[in-house]
Amino acid sequence: MGTFTKSFGAARGYVAGPKHLIDALRIRGHSGIYAEAMAPPVLTQIISSMASIMGVTPVSSKANIMLSPSSSISTLRCAEDDVHPGMAPASAIPSWISLPPALSDGSEARMRIRRLAFNSWYLHAGLKKLGFIIYGHPFPPIVPLLIYNPSKMATFARMMCTRQTPIVVVVVAYCTTPLVTSRGTMSH
Repeated sequence: MGTFTKSFGAARGYVAGPKHLIDALRIRGHSGIYAEAMAPPVLTQIISSMASIMGVTPVSSKANIMLSPSSSISTLRCAEDDVHPGMAPASAIPSWISLPPALSDGSEARMRIRRLAFNSWYLHAGLKKLGFIIYGHPFPPIVPLLIYNPSKMATFARMMCTRQTPIVVVVVAYCTTPLVTSRGTMSH
């Protein structure tokens, strides 16, 4: 399961798994009865975001792509012999989506991801230096800042929104978390 809300700036989410699991969720899942199809603009945003992050293989280019022996999915191998998903094949992108060259080759996405990782690390390190208790790894763009006092959560969220440069905060409090581990998660 995953979300498209924070990661892709879109809406909704997804469930991935074997076909029999997805079929069972569709047939037996209570929420499936009331589910609606994803809106076309949201779908376009998600496909465009994924294509720009992965890059799109030009139709005539097959350079640097090798097929994994166990599957037909194209993969790239880096110097450390880690396997990374390759660029999206051009045939996987709907014909009605046209991306500018900087997005379709993935160069802008790589630059933005590096900048986002640095900004996340910088925020994480700065908050820790100020004495805040932060959960998680320092590089993801979601930074959970523990507040511990549920009565301060609304004030904290309001203060972050009214700053000269607002900081987006999602407040997560009791009953989603234990009573004393209320937190504000910051995205940037």
